[in-house]
Amino acid sequence: MKFYLSSMQSLAKPMLVSVLFVLFVGSYALLNYTDLPFSIPALQEVSNGKTILNVLPYYDAGLAYEYISSYGQGGVDIYYRILVIDLLVLIPIYLVFMTTAMLHSGSIVFRGGGKLLLHTLAMMPLMAAALNLIEDGTIVFLIDSYPHQYNEVATLLGFITSAKSILITVSLLAVALFYLVIGYSRITFNFGVRKCHI
Repeated sequence: MKFYLSSMQSLAKPMLVSVLFVLFVGSYALLNYTDLPFSIPALQEVSNGKTILNVLPYYDAGLAYEYISSYGQGGVDIYYRILVIDLLVLIPIYLVFMTTAMLHSGSIVFRGGGKLLLHTLAMMPLMAAALNLIEDGTIVFLIDSYPHQYNEVATLLGFITSAKSILITVSLLAVALFYLVIGYSRITFNFGVRKCHI
């Protein structure tokens, strides 16, 4: 853990964080708002509007197999391409972006203190990425096994997806809060409200 955090800390430079932010937003825009053959809209076109399981807030076995049964071979092919993009692009980008952004902004907000809290927060993207990999692998297993159904596995998968989503959301909120605090401090300093800024 120390090696991981120290490696990420060495990457936590403003320029790299900015580049990663652009890549993060761009990759999710491609996934969610284009008709490319590895996008959610492309999958929805062939599956009666059904999306990928990865973005649902929670699902049980019944809902999971309702979605899986709607994909058809065309939808499955698109879904698998989405999972490849997730593995090779999305997970690495959000992992490095959120971790470095949190370490960069958090170190400014805490001014050298709060190291335990900051390091705990900075581990959340890594935990989310680990759950994301388990989620993707399990989805492939359930789709490949269909029409045979593993209801217990599918229900457990719903909890894994929820936990991953919570970790990503909390990580993004923490990063946004840190940068808002930094921005507020510097704006009030420039207007003479504060004698110093963080």
